[in-house]
Amino acid sequence: MGYSQEKLAELAGLSQVSVSAIERGVTATNLDVLDRLALALHRETADFFAMPE
Repeated sequence: MGYSQEKLAELAGLSQVSVSAIERGVTATNLDVLDRLALALHRETADFFAMPE
């Protein structure tokens, strides 16, 4: 998809700082945030937990 952190944050209704912290693994997140990120990325929340084939 190629979204910048700023664009993803905007689409998900989050701050860029939050998106950066989640991406770097320095903060925990919750299901609401994962749902918002999935929606912004046109994915299902379960996709974040799928094992690669």
